[in-house]
Amino acid sequence: MENCRIDGGRILAPCRALDAEIEHTSPSGRFKGIFAYTLTNRKTGKISRSGVGIKTAATPKGVLLNFCPWCGENVGKMWEAEGEA
Repeated sequence: MENCRIDGGRILAPCRALDAEIEHTSPSGRFKGIFAYTLTNRKTGKISRSGVGIKTAATPKGVLLNFCPWCGENVGKMWEAEGEA
């Protein structure tokens, strides 16, 4: 099985298992589950970062995942400060 990876240090390429579980919609209202998100530079229109989060009854506002629950890869690397890794 291929693990998740961070392309260019900022864009998440999920493993097959995680990709199959992601709801590719905007998490709003009563949505519960795993969702993909992207941050876009409004001046250039290019995606600057992407990742995965989860919303549950216990976390109604959602939380970002640091590790993939299926392959165990660190998917929160893009949030680490320079030189921390």
